[in-house]
Amino acid sequence: MNSAIERKLVEGILRIKRQLLGKEACLEAADAADYERGLMLRLQLAKAPGLREGIHRFLEAKSELSKRSRAEYGTYLRKILRLNRQMAETNLAEISPQQWGEILKSVYPTAAGRNKARRLLHGLYAYAAEQGWTPYNPIARLSPEHAGDRAICILQPEQVTALLTNLREPAYAGIAPAIGFMLWEGIRVSRLKQMYWEHVDTEHLSQPLKNWLSLFPAHYSGCIVPRNWISAWRKLRKDTGISDWHNDTLFHTYVVYHLSYFKKPALLTEKFKNLSRENMEKRYGSITKISRKAAANYWNPVF
Repeated sequence: MNSAIERKLVEGILRIKRQLLGKEACLEAADAADYERGLMLRLQLAKAPGLREGIHRFLEAKSELSKRSRAEYGTYLRKILRLNRQMAETNLAEISPQQWGEILKSVYPTAAGRNKARRLLHGLYAYAAEQGWTPYNPIARLSPEHAGDRAICILQPEQVTALLTNLREPAYAGIAPAIGFMLWEGIRVSRLKQMYWEHVDTEHLSQPLKNWLSLFPAHYSGCIVPRNWISAWRKLRKDTGISDWHNDTLFHTYVVYHLSYFKKPALLTEKFKNLSRENMEKRYGSITKISRKAAANYWNPVF
């Protein structure tokens, strides 16, 4: 410990004492214990790693997580590093709650994204506390944000046609089956990533999905969603001209086209237990209706 740090500790103790007792207060022998505790804490924190190293060690320690979960942790935390390079070597214990609030707002534009990153950072600081790197968790001082209802966006008929046309290209054969499950079974990608071909009962799939899968006669095994999903899906959207992308767009597309064609909301409430009749009316009532012809083309596509 160098003399400059010791001097700051002594000055800090004296400043606090004078705030409490007045300007005439001075250090006494009894203040030595406070000084010693402050000195030991400073020594401990000085050994703490910077943000980059802390994240690296934290991810290495999460060996009990699945590969997908570890990848998700890495994606969120490394994005913070990538967009805040000036903080990479900053001691974990020296980043204040205010700084974290500003960082999260700069990295994640939505409340849902900030809330998820906040939960992962809680884990990082819990690990840091176990290692003795920090005396408190600054993330605990950031209140969760109300995400509200997410914006609902669906694919218009011409976008569905363009999407299916591009999916017939050899470059997208690997992700075409997975997108078929989203379009004609309404399965969200988060759920689909947990599904394997060996568990699929093809007899109970919708007819358009059966017809779609017959176009890709490769032997299906393993996970339905391929490893290159993120990059391939992003490129497909770009090639299709879908620039304004929202989460769960394919799920919302499925629901709206289903309601427009079958006109049986009870079928949807039975299939999706968390989608009540009231919820459907609230979330999808204001969306521009899809014509009967367009809905028929969706459910009876000609490939």
